[in-house]
Amino acid sequence: MQLIRHVDMNELRAALVPYDEATMEVLLGYNVWSLYEGFARENIAQTGTQFPLTGKQGTIAELHEAWQRWIKSRKDSASNEALQRHELALRQIRELGHFEHPPILVFQEPYIVFAKDGKHRLFAAYEHCLLNPGFEISVLRGRNLGIH
Repeated sequence: MQLIRHVDMNELRAALVPYDEATMEVLLGYNVWSLYEGFARENIAQTGTQFPLTGKQGTIAELHEAWQRWIKSRKDSASNEALQRHELALRQIRELGHFEHPPILVFQEPYIVFAKDGKHRLFAAYEHCLLNPGFEISVLRGRNLGIH
């Protein structure tokens, strides 16, 4: 993973799609924001998240199978929305080769936890990486000075 440049709050706001004020308040708690390229399969696999249905925390790789079952179940509006966002992310990967807006990650032990719909893009990127191991994405990463 390679640091490309630091980003300002306007670029961060633009990447938060859909924009959510409460999420933005959380993101403002991190004082250094940077764009990284080369976020590869192993980085995606080890990124932490919380499964929406159960609240269980784990990595993308650990939760991928349960995520796939849930979004394909279409048993409620949340799974339907998640499936639509997942399919949009896969479509962007196939048609553009990248995401229109990079996932937003924040560094927090023991995982990198991300905000809003970043998890949909990361699950889609991981799915794509299973068939295309060399695929890499860009991410916006927030951290506080003193955390590496």
